[in-house]
Amino acid sequence: MSQWSRRVAVALAALLASGCYTSRVTTKAPPGGAEVRKHQWYALAGLVPLSSTGGIECQHGLSRVEDSFTLVDVAIAVGLSLGGALVGLVACPSDGNGALTACAGVGAGLMPLALGSRSLSYVCEAPPSSAPVVAPTGDYPPLPPPPGPGAPSGPPGPTGPAPAYPPLPPQ
Repeated sequence: MSQWSRRVAVALAALLASGCYTSRVTTKAPPGGAEVRKHQWYALAGLVPLSSTGGIECQHGLSRVEDSFTLVDVAIAVGLSLGGALVGLVACPSDGNGALTACAGVGAGLMPLALGSRSLSYVCEAPPSSAPVVAPTGDYPPLPPPPGPGAPSGPPGPTGPAPAYPPLPPQ
């Protein structure tokens, strides 16, 4: 196998091993508007956010959130890798001992860690309705009759003498 076909095989294996993901969180709250889609940018492998957090403008909370790493994000990562490889080629001395290849590899590996993106979509929760609350209708058992004259008021209590507890041991 030639060196070129090995590189293509490694690049193809790396592309196939990388994956897209989607995580969804859906609440029982009714949606209250259009779906918002945007990219979030971050630095240092996701430790430092560079764009605003999604859903801040939702006054009543979120109805649905979807966070994903899509093919667009993969294309951005590949573009960043290629840019990092070019920066590595320009920054390294060309002594002919494979230093250029090593520098290009380091640049290609570090650039996606230094800067990255992910896709985010969300729907805000609808504001609480101002409709009046209507009591449910249906067949309910009748209420018991009110107590007659001379009946004790309040809830029924225990009958009989109070329980006797054993004395506490001396200390």
